[in-house]
Formats: sequence, structure tokens, C-alpha cells
Amino acid sequence: MEAEIRLPKVKQPHTTISPLNPSQMKAILHSFDTKTYLGMRNYTIVRLFMDTGMRLSELSQLQLNEVNLEEGFVLVHGKGAKDRYVPIGRSTIKCLWNYIKKRAVIDVNTNPYLFLTRRGTPLSARGVQIVFRSLKKKLNLDGHKLSPHLLRHSFALAYIENGGDPFSLQRILGHTDQTTTSKYVNMARTNVKTQHSKYSPGERLG
Repeated sequence: MEAEIRLPKVKQPHTTISPLNPSQMKAILHSFDTKTYLGMRNYTIVRLFMDTGMRLSELSQLQLNEVNLEEGFVLVHGKGAKDRYVPIGRSTIKCLWNYIKKRAVIDVNTNPYLFLTRRGTPLSARGVQIVFRSLKKKLNLDGHKLSPHLLRHSFALAYIENGGDPFSLQRILGHTDQTTTSKYVNMARTNVKTQHSKYSPGERLG
């Protein structure tokens, strides 16, 4: 009877998250008609998620007076009653400025919340999820389940891959410790490995 051959177990890279790539993010942003109030509002919501990685609950609670366009940050109310200041980029500042101008026409009752329905009432977290559901039907994103959570992951990975450091990312995302943030560093390494095997001159020499 032949002896059983035991092969060594090869550790597979463990990635539970499949983030959006830059071209998919652009496709989402280009899908809005920003001439209408709803189009501009939804575009701003998506851009804010992409630029800050904030959670759905955090975005839906944002108030108008918590957005500082002059200094370029938003005050976010995070988990466990922990507030944090999250920076926003120039494109997002411009986008918010244009949205707030359109919002002024809708806001007849001087509502404190940043994102409003067409009737001028606060847009709930469920309302934001409905926006994402209709976006998913409209776009083909290679089977991605489009959600605020996916944009949070996509932001975090892109931040590290573009040269951001894990400590500032931890503060931006509102993580209490480095463990959660470090998974993006590991994912970025995996992505770099994939890119290397595609583009390395050494690989092409045969």
C-alpha cells in the first residue's frame, strides 16, 4: 500500500473585501444629472462617501452647520458618541457648495440637516440606501453590491495605495485601534503584488 503523500498547505491571501477601482468610481460619479436637485444631492452624497470614507449613519446625521467649506472639513458624529473632524478635498468642497445653493431652494423650513428630500425633510439612512439601490440597477459594476460600506472600503484602500499613512487613515475612519485599519495596508500590499506580476520587467524577460 502506497504511503499517502501530504502536500504542504499553501496560505491563500485572505481578502473579504473587493473594493471599487478608480474607473468604477468615475462611472458612478458620471451617472448623475447634477442640473436637478436630486441629481446634485445624490452626486454630493456619493462624492462625500468617496472622499471621507464615513459611515452611512454618520453621513445621514450631518447637519449644515457641521460643514466648514472655508477650512475644508466636516464634523462627524462617530460610534460611541466620538466626534471627529474629517478633511474634505477641493473637488468635494466645490461640490458641497453647489449642492448647498440648490438645497437653499428646497429648504423652506430652515431644516438643520445637510441632506434633504425634495419635500425639504431630512433624508434618512434608509433614503440613502434607496439611492444606492437605484444606482446599482442603473450601472454595471461587475457584480459589486454597491453600498456606502463598499465606498468606505474603497476609500480606505485607495488612500493607502495613493501614499496615505495608516495612522491618519485611522483618525479619518474613526477606528478605535490600528487592527481594523491595518487590513487595508495588507490589502494594498496584495494589490501591489498583483501589479508587480503584471508589469515587472523581470517577469517579461522569461
